Amino acid sequence: MHFAFAAKRPLISMMRSKKPYWAPPASKQSHVLYATEGKGHVSDISVEAVYQQYLTMVH
Repeated sequence: MHFAFAAKRPLISMMRSKKPYWAPPASKQSHVLYATEGKGHVSDISVEAVYQQYLTMVH
């Protein structure tokens, strides 16, 4: 994740909302999806949410 951000590569990060300071800085190519539902685990982020973020990045 850190190398992708540094190289300015498209990046979708999935993070727990417990420690948001670990997330990459906001930018045009960097997007963070926070686990805000269920128990707040990354696995609680839906495939649909990731796919929708991907679609917004490629269009």
